[in-house]
Amino acid sequence: MDNAKLLRRAEMVSYQTQWSHFVKQSLNKSVDPEQFREFSQQMRKRAPLPGIRIAHTILDPSTFLTERPLPLLHPYICMLLDTNAISIADVLAASFYGSRLRRRDQNASTKSLVKGRRHWCLVLDDIMLDQVAVRIAYSPRPRSGVEARRTITAINRWLNGAISYNLTDTITPDMDLTTQRNHILFDRVRESLSRVVLSMLENAKYVKVIKTSIPPEVRQEFIKALSSFLPVASQSSEHIASRLETLQKQHDFIDHEAAANAANSTEALEIERLRLDTVMDLPPIDSTCSRVGLYVYINALLVGRPFTEDSSILSHLHTRYKGDMQSLTVDLIVVSFDVLANALARKESRDSLFSLKTFLVNKVPHLLSMLSSSFYMPLTPEFCIEQALKFVDLNVFPSFASSFNNMLGSDNIVGDARQDFLLACALHGLILEESIPRIYGEVPMSGLPADGRYFKDNLVVQCQNNPQRLEELMNELENMDGNAGAVAGAVTEVIRNMCATKDTMSLKIVCSSLARKPQAIDVVLQYATAASILQPLCQILNEWKYEEDQGEHQPVYEDFAGMLLLVLAMVHRYDLSKVDLGAGNDQSFISQLLDKGLQSKHRHELSEDDSKRLGNWIRGLYETESITEELMSTCRPQDFYLLVSTLFEQSVLACSLEVIRLETIKTGLEMLLEPCFLPSLCIALRWLAYEIARPGTNKAVLIPIMHKLIRPTSISGDAQGMHGAILSMVSGLLEKPLRDLQSKEPSRHNIEPLLEDVKAHAKYKRTANSTVGELQVWSRTPSGGFRQSIRNTFQSLISWGTQLDMIVPAPNYTSRQILCAIKVIGANPTLHILLDEVKQQTTQGHGPLALDLAAELICAPTSDDASDPLTTADLMLPQQGRIRSPLTDSPSTSRQPSLRDRLKAEIYDTPRKLSTDPALAETIVRLHRRVEAIMAEAAAAALQQQAQAQAQAQAQAQGVLPTDLGAQDIMQAVELSEAVDGAAAAAGAAIVPNHQALDELNAAVAADGLGIDAATAAAVVDTTAMDLDLGDAGAVGMGDQSMDDMLQGSGIGSAEDDIFGDLQMDNTFNFDDLGM
Repeated sequence: MDNAKLLRRAEMVSYQTQWSHFVKQSLNKSVDPEQFREFSQQMRKRAPLPGIRIAHTILDPSTFLTERPLPLLHPYICMLLDTNAISIADVLAASFYGSRLRRRDQNASTKSLVKGRRHWCLVLDDIMLDQVAVRIAYSPRPRSGVEARRTITAINRWLNGAISYNLTDTITPDMDLTTQRNHILFDRVRESLSRVVLSMLENAKYVKVIKTSIPPEVRQEFIKALSSFLPVASQSSEHIASRLETLQKQHDFIDHEAAANAANSTEALEIERLRLDTVMDLPPIDSTCSRVGLYVYINALLVGRPFTEDSSILSHLHTRYKGDMQSLTVDLIVVSFDVLANALARKESRDSLFSLKTFLVNKVPHLLSMLSSSFYMPLTPEFCIEQALKFVDLNVFPSFASSFNNMLGSDNIVGDARQDFLLACALHGLILEESIPRIYGEVPMSGLPADGRYFKDNLVVQCQNNPQRLEELMNELENMDGNAGAVAGAVTEVIRNMCATKDTMSLKIVCSSLARKPQAIDVVLQYATAASILQPLCQILNEWKYEEDQGEHQPVYEDFAGMLLLVLAMVHRYDLSKVDLGAGNDQSFISQLLDKGLQSKHRHELSEDDSKRLGNWIRGLYETESITEELMSTCRPQDFYLLVSTLFEQSVLACSLEVIRLETIKTGLEMLLEPCFLPSLCIALRWLAYEIARPGTNKAVLIPIMHKLIRPTSISGDAQGMHGAILSMVSGLLEKPLRDLQSKEPSRHNIEPLLEDVKAHAKYKRTANSTVGELQVWSRTPSGGFRQSIRNTFQSLISWGTQLDMIVPAPNYTSRQILCAIKVIGANPTLHILLDEVKQQTTQGHGPLALDLAAELICAPTSDDASDPLTTADLMLPQQGRIRSPLTDSPSTSRQPSLRDRLKAEIYDTPRKLSTDPALAETIVRLHRRVEAIMAEAAAAALQQQAQAQAQAQAQAQGVLPTDLGAQDIMQAVELSEAVDGAAAAAGAAIVPNHQALDELNAAVAADGLGIDAATAAAVVDTTAMDLDLGDAGAVGMGDQSMDDMLQGSGIGSAEDDIFGDLQMDNTFNFDDLGM
């Protein structure tokens, strides 16, 4: 090798070393991505390297930590792509080199990785592929034919790596927790890779290159890899796989040789398919055993946000019991007691126990009264109730006299449940009041309500004639007397009527009062959907505008605040999505608040009007120290709430730069504690918590401001209740950042008082997310971890179901376990566990019971049932933008496949299984039939609800108040479901072929103790942490930062982003600051 080449090689090594040092220093000092862009351009002049070498230098797993992706690495890559320092092909090639999907050569053991080579965790693969998919779809790529050819070559490597990884890492029952974690992450990588290929096949430039400009052997390799990858892609997203298959056929990227071989086996598969059509169903389940499936169903209805619409429940009960009213009534009562007893044994929260008890005492008698018209002599409701209570464990639900002796030493929240239930049944005319002592075993200590049974229509009229009556009714929502259904219905209808007439003053009173009573909201949602209340409220908030003759503007802000408070309260309590709310389109106020409420804007991102409004608010708060009518008249409430994060960012920035004194900031922000502005604290406290968790921010300013907002020295009486409600909403999101800061800086003694206040308002959420303790127990189950815990639960339910003719405590069960399993180990493995258990139980003689239980587990209602399916546009959105709403931490789009989705996919391959595992094939067919029949009934109930909602909307539009949904209407729904039975059975009998956000991904080791990654833990665990996107420094929060300040970790923004334009700062920079 001549000297010139040696010098060139040494020069390249030197350049790579400089780039490596530069990136390390930038990461260590948290250099802002925008400034990294500028510095990298200088580096390209100082150390010019080809893009592929830059990408390999930055993404070299031996250079950085490999257990988790560094938060700023992703935005740095984006900056280099934006400046064309590297290309998409460079990113794909370099990231694959460090990926776990890269194996040794094909002839070696596919389980072994390249010796001596370190790998990035799959989290980074997911992030990089996700970014590439977006770049191909939405940026002018490829920029040249060479880039396109190199990209296709890199894609071939990724596809083959994914196929190899998928085939060699099949899930097994004895798989350890680390391997389980890798499977979860690989599922995300697989979906991101699918989106990369999809975006490429929808790009005409890439398609043209594949057809005409790449060597035939490379094109054939791509075609074969694509054909082999489609089944792999369907395991993560059937929507994307279907779209890929369509594009494959459209562009004729088909492996014709493989297709010809497949055609030869088609005839054999059709024969097997015909054999499956003849699979016989198992005998009907015994009526005494059907209680197990109902136990699972009732648990699912109440595990988080209630899904207890009358028509859905009654339709489901009819499907199960086929007119056996005695078994239906007895089982409904017994199971309701069992579910409450189970929650008590599991030590569920008081809110959970309250929700379950009010369902038992208020909802069940309400349902039975509607079913009572179907009773025929000699069968009576009283007989069924008396029979049911014989199966209730008196040790858990003692009489009032027995429980009184232990009342002082125990929690007696459910001690009087039997008495309250019987009194409620008497109120609804199901039993005679004189019969209660005989059934109960002693004279009850209380009687029926003094005002008797309520009826919704009468209550609505009372509220119209006397506005104070509505406040009285809301105070009665939490009563255990059987009247909650009528009260909830009246409250819902009165709110909707007020929205129709735009009576904002009354709405303010009602909404602010209800927002302060979370348990009352739980009761209301047992009789109404969230959208029925929130959709009209969101419509008013979205369309709110000042009248031309508007007088005072502060009352307008007060009315707006009261309504917004209820919306935020329900969003935070139940993790509601925009679909759940009926929030309107993406440009509506509520949608923008949920999506972008925490995102502060840079000065150049503000419109001229917003810039003026922001300046007016800052002057009003900190200069004149008064919020005037003129200020509010020039800024609608919607505009104010969308500026809250920016207002706080600029306030903290000004204080950090000593433009405004801290005491002035605290005094000014105290004005936001007035009732007309209080909901802004929900946004402000979230933003402050984010900033406290972000490294390099000025805690000396942030903590005192948080003190002022959480522990105000003076606050009006009207505002105290609202303030407490807001602290409850955000308490779970504040605790972790504060505790983390306290552990890092124990000398800060002003954090503990904040934690005490936060703890006093904790446990506000009512969702189906599991607790950390539950996840630990399931993951550490001996002999199989989470998978074995599911098997144990299934087997315990079967065992319990075989001895229901005696009083046996219900097994420890929560619907959260299956929901968590779907997210932790995946829907497909979870389904196969259930299928295996049904197959095993069938051989032991419990086939009908096991099949019924598995079907109920699969069909159990969840919050995802209300979400819209993914569209093609949704599939191409980056994961960070479509998983969680920044303000709510709730999924905005359901992308997790359900058990039913997986069962539908499984039915395709059933003919192939018939020859190898006929018992499993028959199990799949039977379970598929059962599930489709149940879902057909659910669809009929949904149609009934939709028709009722439309009728109600039309009646309100015509000024007619709708009447109660009576027993006749409910029985019509039942008759409708009966009509569907035949069709559903026929449909089921036939074999019908039918990232986490970057902030969560960056915490991949946060859940090491659980044996899973933090991204998964955040999706399934009800933690007290908030989502913290540390990867987008400057996008949300403190603004762009000067190099000096970033290197010092002060978190202070630059003068350019400071709206205080008269302040000048020195923004000069040289590489010496980075130690170079």
